[in-house]
Amino acid sequence: PGWIKTFDDYFRSQTSSIITSVVEALAKDTKRKFIWAEISYFEWWWREQSVEKQQLAKKLLQNGQLEFVTGGWVQPDEANTE
Repeated sequence: PGWIKTFDDYFRSQTSSIITSVVEALAKDTKRKFIWAEISYFEWWWREQSVEKQQLAKKLLQNGQLEFVTGGWVQPDEANTE
């Protein structure tokens, strides 16, 4: 849940490694696809990558293996409470 860790904590403890793993897995198998919603996390990850890793991510976007959905900076909270 988002109230347990800060944005920074989530990025450092989970999100950065998730994006890196996804990019590496997609590069190994062109049949795989992945969608991503939180552009804010991806942008942070992007800034920390080498030019080579950025080029790989661009290639995955161009060939449709990696796709951004919603186009938002963050994912909307879709939880319901009573």
